[in-house]
Amino acid sequence: MVNIVIPRLRQDGGVQAPTLRYDVLEFPLPLNQVRPYDPERDETAGLSYVAWAKTTEPTRVPYFTGLLTAAGAPPAQLPPDEASLEVLSSWLMVWYPRVLAPWRGTLWEHGNDGYRIYLKALDDPASVGLHHLELSIAHDLGFLVVASARNHRPELAWSLDRNRMPFSFGRSKQPPRLNVPTVAPSALYGSPFHPPARLLAEAMWAMPEGINDAMHQYYEEEHATRRQEPSPLTLLYRALLSAPVSRESEPQRARPQPTGRLSKRRFKLLPPGPPTQAPRRPLVKAVAAFRGAGWFASAPREWSDEQLAASLDAAWRRTEGEPLDVGGGLDECLLQLDEERTLTFDTEADVAEGEMVYRSVLAGLASRSGGALQIRQVREDWQLAPNAVVISFRLNSRRVEFTLPDDGDWIDPGIVVELNRQLPAEGPRFYFFDNGGQTAMVVRATELERRSLAAVRRIRLSNSPPRWWLAIRGASS
Repeated sequence: MVNIVIPRLRQDGGVQAPTLRYDVLEFPLPLNQVRPYDPERDETAGLSYVAWAKTTEPTRVPYFTGLLTAAGAPPAQLPPDEASLEVLSSWLMVWYPRVLAPWRGTLWEHGNDGYRIYLKALDDPASVGLHHLELSIAHDLGFLVVASARNHRPELAWSLDRNRMPFSFGRSKQPPRLNVPTVAPSALYGSPFHPPARLLAEAMWAMPEGINDAMHQYYEEEHATRRQEPSPLTLLYRALLSAPVSRESEPQRARPQPTGRLSKRRFKLLPPGPPTQAPRRPLVKAVAAFRGAGWFASAPREWSDEQLAASLDAAWRRTEGEPLDVGGGLDECLLQLDEERTLTFDTEADVAEGEMVYRSVLAGLASRSGGALQIRQVREDWQLAPNAVVISFRLNSRRVEFTLPDDGDWIDPGIVVELNRQLPAEGPRFYFFDNGGQTAMVVRATELERRSLAAVRRIRLSNSPPRWWLAIRGASS
C-alpha cells in the first residue's frame, strides 16, 4: 500500500512537526477505465465495488477519524453531526492544500486528460496521481459521513444503483463522479463520494498561492459564492437523513437534474446611470454595428448607442470584474452579452447517464430561440447503442430523435447540428462562433443577420462546429 506524508496543523493553520503518513486506498477496479457498454461485465464490476465498500467502510472510518484528530482537526464528535461537519469542512479547506503543498508548482503537466499532479511517496518508488489521491480522501470522507448518518438511520446500506449504468469507476476527472454504489435508499441521487470530492477540488482551487494561477482564478470567479452555503459534506448528510427507504430489489429511479442552469442569464442590462465618463469610442462604434445587424433587440429602443454601450460595459464589469475589452476580443464579448441570441457554456460538463446535460443544453438553446422552439419531454437513453446516447424530445408538435457519440465528459457538438436539421432553412438557426478554446458559443441568427454582422464586424458565424470541438468526438470509445 502506498502512503504519503501529510501535515499536522496548529490552531492558526501553520504546519507543525512531526508529520503523519496517510495510507492511500487501494481500489478494486482500475481508475478511469472506459470500455464499451457490456451489461453483464458492468454488473459484475459494480457489484465488486459495492462488496469492497461494505468491507472497507468499517475499517477506514476509525482509521481516518484517528488520522484527522492527529492532523489537528478541530475537536468534534466523530463520526460528526451536522454542526461539526461544517467545522470539519472549513478545516479541510485549509488542510488539503497543505497536503499538496510539497509538490506545488513543480510537477504540474498538461496532457489529453487535463492537469495532473504526480505525488511521489518519499520512501516509495511508486507514484500516486492526484486523481487517485483525491478519490481516496473523498472515499474516506464519504465513509465518515455515511457512518454518521447511519447513527440515526441504521437501515442505510450499500447497493448497486442500476440506473447509473454503464459502470465506469472514477471516470470523471474533476471532481470524480462515481456511478455506484449509492446508499440505499436509492432516492439519494448519485454517489456519496461526489460531494467530498467537490469539496477537495474547491480546496485545491482556493489555495492562496495557487498550484495553478488559472485554476485559482476560476475558483475566485465561479465558486467563491459557495462560501456562504452549507458545505458539500453537510448537504450529503442532510440527503442521507431525508431520503426515503427502498429495498435493494426495488426498481431505482434517478432524480432528474435541474435543466435551467444553461438557460440562466449571466448579464443584466440596467438603465445607465449618470455618466461619469463617456463610453469609449470603439465600444460605441461596435455596439452601433451590432444593433444595425439586428443584435440587442431586447434593449429599449429609445436608448442611444452611447447609453447601450454604457449599460453593456456596466453589465460586463458586474459579472466579470473588469471593463469590456475594446481590443481584439470585443466582438466575442458583445456576442456573449446578447443572451437572447447566444448560449455560452463549457463543453467539458461531466456528461454521463443520469446527469441530463443534453436536456440542459436543449433548454438553453430553446431559451435563445426567440420563442421559435418549444422543446419538451427530453430523454437521454444510454443503453440503446454502444458508445452513444440517443436523444429524443418533442419539438413544437412532433417527436424528434437522433444519436450522438459518447464523448466522455464533453458535450458533443452534434446536439446543435442535429437541432438545426429540424429547423426550416429560411428561418433563424444556430451558428457556431470559434473562440479558440473549450468554451462553446452558439448564436441564433437568420442568414441575413449573419451576413449583415459579418459585413460590418468581420465576425464569422459558421454552420460547422470549430475544429477543436470536432476533435474530441467519440473520446470515450
